[in-house]
Amino acid sequence: MAFSTDKFVGNVVSITVAVIILAMVAVPIISSATADIGDENLKNILNVIPIFIVIGVLMACIYMFMGKDKE
Repeated sequence: MAFSTDKFVGNVVSITVAVIILAMVAVPIISSATADIGDENLKNILNVIPIFIVIGVLMACIYMFMGKDKE
């Protein structure tokens, strides 16, 4: 597997966009949605969603940088 600058830059841009979307969109929307909920159990469940999104972004990072390309 040869190093490719184009793929590396594309991967870094993808990760940056994912982090910005997570920080600017997902977390504030979920935080504002849980503010009006009275049930603590439901509020706790909804507060776990950003953690799963972060895990998904990390798994995508690992796949992008360590996955084998079929070329």
